[in-house]
Amino acid sequence: LIDLSEVFSSTKIEFLRSALSQSEGSIQAICVPSGAKHFTGKDLDELKQTAKAQFGQELSLVLVRDDGTLKSPLKKLLSVPETENLLSRAEAKPGDLLLIAAGPLRAVLPLLGNLRLQCAQLLESHGLSLRDPSAFHFLWVVDFPLFLPKEDNPEELDSAHHPFTAPRTEDMDLLLSEPHKVRGQHYDLVLNGCEIGGGSIRIHKASLQLHVLKNILKEDPSLLSHLLEALDSGAPPHGGIALGLDRLVSVVVGASSIRDVIAFPKSFRGHDLMSHAPDTVSEEELKPYHISIKWPTEQRGGGGGGGSAGK
Repeated sequence: LIDLSEVFSSTKIEFLRSALSQSEGSIQAICVPSGAKHFTGKDLDELKQTAKAQFGQELSLVLVRDDGTLKSPLKKLLSVPETENLLSRAEAKPGDLLLIAAGPLRAVLPLLGNLRLQCAQLLESHGLSLRDPSAFHFLWVVDFPLFLPKEDNPEELDSAHHPFTAPRTEDMDLLLSEPHKVRGQHYDLVLNGCEIGGGSIRIHKASLQLHVLKNILKEDPSLLSHLLEALDSGAPPHGGIALGLDRLVSVVVGASSIRDVIAFPKSFRGHDLMSHAPDTVSEEELKPYHISIKWPTEQRGGGGGGGSAGK
């Protein structure tokens, strides 16, 4: 991803200026090599539709012609220095395509990340070989922010992962002054672009957990008094990771859908066709588990009679 915020820091283009004036406002782009040369009008419409339908954002397209000139609605709005700086910063060459998105960083990055994968699929559909299906590329994603602004109230913070994730040791002092800058000990494992696992190191001190809940997240700590009491009794540093075995297997075998490798796939109605679940269970089968089901009594009107219980 390419940060163009500095390129447009003095722009007169209204929507770009508006984006930069927002909290965490940013202008980001991706450069698709040979995208202008290979993508059809339908392909470009699909990219814009993805941005609009899935992310609720507008996408600006800039095609670099073979002679180095631009084909874009932005062309008439860009000054000569902006055009030169844009091509230089993006390292765009004739035949390339630039996808530009503007807005809060937390909204722009997921959009462009999704479009980057979509562009790779489109280029491969046009006969270009970009990815080796036999290769396995692993990646750790770390340094997640511990807190993010709430969507409905950006002045307040919410947990980026969950409220029990421990902060990075070197960011502890920021919890008291600038909690929005604190990084969490949260990590994801990615294989060939697919998340196959994730986890975190947990808070193990009651005083720290209380501060996060009460002073940063503005939550009622009494709802988690049992956890605070347990931590106060003494808990060692702890954490873990959970692997998505189905997703991992689907990547290893090259399955087009995770449903092809799930041991007990569900139908679209949520039924397990192999175990015939969900289904009724007899009282005898429930008895060893000390489970008793009492159906509500349906009251029926008319006359002086009452209703009868369902079975």
